[in-house]
Amino acid sequence: MTVPGVILAGGASRRMGRDKAMVALGGRPLLAHVRTRLAPQCTALAINAAEDLAGSGLTVLPDGAFAGCGPLAGILAALDWGAAQGAARVLTAPVDTPFLPWDLVRQLSASRAPIALAATPDGLHGTVGLWSVGLRDALQAALEAGARKVTAFTDAHGAEAVPFATDPLSSFLNVNKPEDLAVAEDAWSSAGAARFDTIVMVDWSAASKPTPVRPSENAIHIATARSAEVAPRYARTRSEAMTYIETLCEQALSSGERVLIGFDFPFGYPAGFAAALTGKSDPFAVWRWLAAQVTDTDTNANNRLDVADAINGLFSPEGPFWSHPATAQPAHVPFRKPPFEGFPFAERRRVETVARGASTCFQLFGAGAVASQSLLGLPRLQGLRTRFGDDLAVRPFETRDAPIILTEMYPSLLAQEVAARAFPDEVKDATQVRVMAEAAAGLSAGDLDRMLRSGDREEGWIFGLDDLDTLRSGLGPRAAVR
Repeated sequence: MTVPGVILAGGASRRMGRDKAMVALGGRPLLAHVRTRLAPQCTALAINAAEDLAGSGLTVLPDGAFAGCGPLAGILAALDWGAAQGAARVLTAPVDTPFLPWDLVRQLSASRAPIALAATPDGLHGTVGLWSVGLRDALQAALEAGARKVTAFTDAHGAEAVPFATDPLSSFLNVNKPEDLAVAEDAWSSAGAARFDTIVMVDWSAASKPTPVRPSENAIHIATARSAEVAPRYARTRSEAMTYIETLCEQALSSGERVLIGFDFPFGYPAGFAAALTGKSDPFAVWRWLAAQVTDTDTNANNRLDVADAINGLFSPEGPFWSHPATAQPAHVPFRKPPFEGFPFAERRRVETVARGASTCFQLFGAGAVASQSLLGLPRLQGLRTRFGDDLAVRPFETRDAPIILTEMYPSLLAQEVAARAFPDEVKDATQVRVMAEAAAGLSAGDLDRMLRSGDREEGWIFGLDDLDTLRSGLGPRAAVR
């Protein structure tokens, strides 16, 4: 179905004492939460409000002649806008309902009634529903006659209650007053953002040509965990891997599902590096800088050594990037590790001093080196950020809820488990991402959410490093592999 949606935010917010749309929950305005939930489900979004809301970017639909007449006025504005969109039905939902179901439109669309309203065991949710645009004249007439009660209108025009199950997060919780906000914060903290339908773990590669046809080490291996099954995937190029990931994300958004994607390369650099390179203490400034400088073709040909050389040319003494093939002769990249004295940043991130065996993000070549993987991986992740916008968030740099979450992971955290759970003839890289996907999929929502939110907001963090015992507890019997 082609269903546009309208967020109802035209109320006076008297019980809250301030504009509810901008009230923060988990570090994000209520409007942002509702928008995140509805955007993947609707062909277009608008907001019913008296004025533009802090540059939300949404089309604003005022109540017009019926200002002050309650939510029915906002619903009429929604129907008028939906008719202009050429839609047969329009979704409405209030701005104070931050945990709306990810499949709200799909479930409501099963009803063919002129009004389909969400209902839970605790009652009918009269402003959460699908409305036929053919009701415009009847609703305008009702408002002109003094109608103000939503249920009186819906009862008179064939509304059908569509049952929704209750859940731990209380999908239809209304945040009307400060006490409700406290309840919502508790729900957010305990179960909130961490329900994922699909978990993907990616072992990245900095190969400069397509890897062998037969799955091999030092290549890209992907494990996708869903419904107690894990699907392995092998990609010969970075472009092939990203096409798979982008398609998976598009499918998740279209079906109202959530995806967690982990990559095994550093998302950040030691504190001070971003400012030294870009002038901003923002990890995403580095991502954007690299995206503008790195060339990485569909056949894996790339200029990562040239980019590292250019970065090193900005600093004195020699470094910070080091190591290169013996046949290469970069002007500014030393073959051996420099002393790391005189730089406005350390050699390692704090997380690399905590995670045993983790490599520095500045070693380009050699055993265990990951710097080349980051130089080629971060531009790809920046491409995902550009493509999916507010539907994607990167932990721990961003705390907002989103359907797509990216995180940095390190498979060696579960080295013993990887060794014990390997299948015969399985490439170790494939085993590592499979086991990490199984562990994440087995965690409770609260534990998963907590792990994703911990860490340094400038340097980044490795998922699960804070609580390895809990991470291991997510591993039950080996998941079915298909």
